Amino acid sequence: MAPNYVMIVALITFICFSLCFGDDAMLPTNNNLITKSNCNESCGNVNIPFPFGMSRDCTLRDQFLVTCDYSLNPPQPFLENSSIEITSISLAGQLNVLQFISTDCYSAGISTNKIMSFIALPSLLTVNDTSNRFIAVGCDTYAIVQGYYTKFGAKIEYPSYITGCMSMCNSIDDAVSGDKNSCSGVGCCQTSIPKGAMSP
Repeated sequence: MAPNYVMIVALITFICFSLCFGDDAMLPTNNNLITKSNCNESCGNVNIPFPFGMSRDCTLRDQFLVTCDYSLNPPQPFLENSSIEITSISLAGQLNVLQFISTDCYSAGISTNKIMSFIALPSLLTVNDTSNRFIAVGCDTYAIVQGYYTKFGAKIEYPSYITGCMSMCNSIDDAVSGDKNSCSGVGCCQTSIPKGAMSP
């Protein structure tokens, strides 16, 4: 009897953004997050500080537009008009988001569940390479992540990249939770995300 295999690939959770303000008055003071006047400060339980905003006149640029879905309880913010759900914004330069998990499951060699995941980021936002890992959980699993990254030199370039990892095990019982501290290569593998990755 053929073994059952499952592959679960955890994708991106932290996004970086760079802030450049010409006016020191626009920066937060006393550890308070600031919002432009006459602009909503939060969506549900998430603070929306400048340069982000929930209308174009409340943002620094269109790439920082946040859509608040009031049909959810509590309301949830999303990046622009995408399905990328924002869970927190830090003016230290980090945007924490939720993203779908890719799955590719088999039973007796037959595919039973397959979900491909991707994230498309607006310009000025990149994947945080120090806070994220690409993790795959399963047996006989080969997982890849691909996209583009920013390469600085005499001119700024956006070459493509592809990377991944492989996990082998005799039984699905050997697959681990996918926590980065317990992922050793038996039932789980992980690799880093390239610096400046834009849209894996």
